[in-house]
Amino acid sequence: AMSAGSAPRDRARVAQEAASHAEAARELVALISAVGAEGDAELLTDIKEQARGVFNALVAAAEAALELGCEGAVFDALSAHDALEAALAGRPPPAQPAEAAPAP
Repeated sequence: AMSAGSAPRDRARVAQEAASHAEAARELVALISAVGAEGDAELLTDIKEQARGVFNALVAAAEAALELGCEGAVFDALSAHDALEAALAGRPPPAQPAEAAPAP
């Protein structure tokens, strides 16, 4: 069992990791759609290869966050994961809940 003293630090680290992987995923989603629009199949394959690593990192980050009860980090990781999954499959990104959508 973890000592109670390390929990806040672990939570902060896990939340930070989830946020950075989510950020990387969102950048890849934008890149995939831009490159897809240009029709550069070779570059797209490279990016998708890179995206798979981020995808797996997001799954691990979500699981770690879930274990520590960091709901915000879990949500962040999973929403980025879903958007990346959609981009990799060539689908539009999933609709975000209204409160999570950035203001126009």
